[in-house]
Amino acid sequence: LDEAPNSDSKVLITSRWAVGSNERKYNLKPLTNIDAAELLHKLGAVLNGNLFEHFKKADLAKYCAKMHNNPLYIKWFAFAMLAGGEPEEILEKPEQLLGYCVNNVYDTLDDDSKDVLKVMLCNPSEHRIPILTYLIEKDDIQEQIAQLLASNMVVRISTPKSTQYEVNELAKEYLNNLNILTEDERRYFIRRYRDLTIFKEQLDVKGSKNPFDYYSFRVGNENEMVIAILLRNALKKRRNNYFEAYEYLEKAKLLDRKYFEIYKTEGIIENERAEYSRAAAAYSKAIQLSPKNSVIRVFYAEILSKYTDNNLEAMRHLRIAEEISPDEFKVKLEIARVSMYLSEYEESKKYLDALLHTKISHDWDIRRLYNLVFGYYHRYSEYLLDRKSDFGSIIEQLYL
Repeated sequence: LDEAPNSDSKVLITSRWAVGSNERKYNLKPLTNIDAAELLHKLGAVLNGNLFEHFKKADLAKYCAKMHNNPLYIKWFAFAMLAGGEPEEILEKPEQLLGYCVNNVYDTLDDDSKDVLKVMLCNPSEHRIPILTYLIEKDDIQEQIAQLLASNMVVRISTPKSTQYEVNELAKEYLNNLNILTEDERRYFIRRYRDLTIFKEQLDVKGSKNPFDYYSFRVGNENEMVIAILLRNALKKRRNNYFEAYEYLEKAKLLDRKYFEIYKTEGIIENERAEYSRAAAAYSKAIQLSPKNSVIRVFYAEILSKYTDNNLEAMRHLRIAEEISPDEFKVKLEIARVSMYLSEYEESKKYLDALLHTKISHDWDIRRLYNLVFGYYHRYSEYLLDRKSDFGSIIEQLYL
């Protein structure tokens, strides 16, 4: 073409498939209704000079709207008109035209991709990868999503906060006519979705009772609920099968590497394995993703204080946690403990006295408080002895 004389031709090569690092991606937007009507009119002129000559533009636009402004649908509609069909009759029984447009593409899909389509048709909510993987019970559906995008049956809708997928209107009409979703499958997917809702309600109750419970997760949407199920499974496996627990963590990261609860859970698991540096790294990552989370701050402070002897940094995180959750028992208890480690006994006693006058509902929390109180008096008495105080003075100060 470059060598052709007097040629102003330009060539645009397109592909539904990725062609490597040199590709230049361009998201082609759907035809507008005005453009679709113009396409139909020009196509009629090419096929038969006066095919749509006597149609009003408004009527052509109406026909195109019924065809979802889809170029392929418009093409077959024009051919049907050329064969002598009437517009209303063609559009009232679109099965044959839809088959021409979609059937050959649908038949090339694998069974898992077809299951993804079934879920999308059944579930009217946002279609994001985590919820889709949960509903069809697969660990990874990236390959199926890529196949559906390449087929043009599914479109990607991206925003700064999320990416979701939808069946395009043409494919939706075809699939609904085809009845690919049986009633048993519909009931099954709906039941799976309800199970997820029940799990969310259980999380809400658990979080309100004790946000420091390892099985308490903050979830903001359905996708995070799905990930929370994986994290729950990881915690259940953490003591008797570390490798399986870590597999659940990796599956969670595949779905969303920016969900802070993943790294909080990883920190819990590494802490119980006595891998304190790895636990600290996981908690640090969780804090980066959710800086206003008092639970993670406290968990991180425990690692810093107990296993790295970095009590000053631990206290810094605890003070931030206190600003976020000023009335939280666990926060006050940890401030009292770290203050004791820093030999700030007056500060430690102030928090312990406040906690001793607080109503505590959990027996385990009461036991932890009294263990810390005993530890406080033991350490404080040793501190006073080191300062060569006489026994009478020590008893007097301990009594105060």
